[in-house]
Amino acid sequence: MLPEIRLGTSMKQKNKRYKLNKENVRPFEGMCGTVWELINPRNTPVKNVNLTIVVVNPKKEAEEHYHKMTEELYYVIKGKGYVKIGQDTYTLKEGDAIYIPPGKPHKLINKSDLPLEVLVVNSPPYSPDDTFSVEKILAMKDES
Repeated sequence: MLPEIRLGTSMKQKNKRYKLNKENVRPFEGMCGTVWELINPRNTPVKNVNLTIVVVNPKKEAEEHYHKMTEELYYVIKGKGYVKIGQDTYTLKEGDAIYIPPGKPHKLINKSDLPLEVLVVNSPPYSPDDTFSVEKILAMKDES
């Protein structure tokens, strides 16, 4: 077993940490479900990626959205479900990984009776300024 590496104070940057645990991160409700932002530029020295856990509750689905600049990687930790990317829908199960390119509308779907837990990597890091709701965009088009 490897020993835990303890970082000296010279390696810490403005109260940013190098190690975080899901239990120590406050979740919030996002477009995809319950979100734990584990590693991002606000809480660690990382600059070009972020690492997030998303849980889609049973019989729920995420809001369809897209990112103009951000590409995403999903890795299924627990559960089964689907991801819709553009017009294609893919079945997901534990151990599956999938790539979502910038500009592609996507959403997670959980039709099962158990939570769907997904590890998400974004690059560049997630930003609400780069997240666009398909439903809101279509509603704006209908109004004009």
